[in-house]
Amino acid sequence: MRRLTVVALSGLLLAGIAQAEPLNYNVVNLQAEARRDVPNDLMAVTMFAEQSDNDANRLSAGLNKALNMAKGMADAYPKVKFYSGENQTYPVYDNKNRASGWRGRVEAKLECRDFKQCAELIGKMQSVLQIGQWTFSVSPERRREVENELIGDALQAFNQRAEIVRSSLKAKGYKVVNLNVGGGDVEPPHPVYAKRAMAMAAEAAPAPVAEGGTGAITVTVTGAVQLAD
Repeated sequence: MRRLTVVALSGLLLAGIAQAEPLNYNVVNLQAEARRDVPNDLMAVTMFAEQSDNDANRLSAGLNKALNMAKGMADAYPKVKFYSGENQTYPVYDNKNRASGWRGRVEAKLECRDFKQCAELIGKMQSVLQIGQWTFSVSPERRREVENELIGDALQAFNQRAEIVRSSLKAKGYKVVNLNVGGGDVEPPHPVYAKRAMAMAAEAAPAPVAEGGTGAITVTVTGAVQLAD
């Protein structure tokens, strides 16, 4: 009985190896992608105020006043999201390394999809705050939507490459062994008009022009195909 059991198990192992064996040859790894330039639909702006004073409490009061004034302006624009950013206060030292006063900084962050309204608000807020960074990007919702649309294009490109390999190697056909679909590749937001905007702030200029540009979204398909003799 033991011998029969060993023989039976050996037969099963050999059968398993025989079934797995076709995966060990004629396997080709492939990669394909689909890419699309999408208009940026999200605008993010960081604005700040910096002040110096000999009295820390007076400094804090002045910075809070500037931030509250900016918040009051933003309340008139419901389509623009207003967030408080970093709030810093630190001592200032003279050339003899003695504390000579205080310097502080407060930040306000704006986020919007209506670029015209946001630019108009920025123009008003420049009376109390300066522009630190101004970026455009593709919103997460729009990015997911485009990625879903690109999956079909990426798979089609993968199949086209597999067919080119099959034809070039004169194989009868191919089957997909494994497949991975990856999305989320998008150009990171980058500052736009930052230097120009800061220069305009000093002149209390009217609302700047907000042009969002585009962001590239890519979906990549990687996998392997087995060629049939």
